[in-house]
Amino acid sequence: MTLWDKVTGSVFQAVTCRTAGFAAVRQDALNDSTKLLSCLLMFIGASPASTGGGIKTTTMAMLILACLTTVRGGKNIECFGRKITFENFRTGFAVAMLAMGIFLGGTMLIAVIEADSVSLIDIVYETTSAIATVGLTADLTPHLERASQVILMILMYTGRIGPVTL
Repeated sequence: MTLWDKVTGSVFQAVTCRTAGFAAVRQDALNDSTKLLSCLLMFIGASPASTGGGIKTTTMAMLILACLTTVRGGKNIECFGRKITFENFRTGFAVAMLAMGIFLGGTMLIAVIEADSVSLIDIVYETTSAIATVGLTADLTPHLERASQVILMILMYTGRIGPVTL
């Protein structure tokens, strides 16, 4: 790829991981570190009021602000001079933890079912894409056992309706 292709491809990859689902480059050809970074972007997902999945950018920002507040010894989580209520924090924390638990559970089940026939990073990539309803694939899903495909379908459904609603 030319330098321009690399730059535009990496920018497009960062955007598409936010639940666009389009791929400008083959996802199975990505380096493991790129797949891991893509998984992080997929898990965080889109901003509120969009149709995108993930735990949402505002939830992640609130969790980071809560960590910073704790490290600094503060008592109230604040953003731009406004206090974030404990109820909002509790809901955001629940969403993130439920999504992480369901994601890890699905990943572990598929890893057990596939029993060393598939790399763990590819399983993580597929399950993250499923729970965040992104639509990207490292060309793994068609080659999985039926049970693993069913788990991915359940993750997709869970990600679409939201872990708290489920």
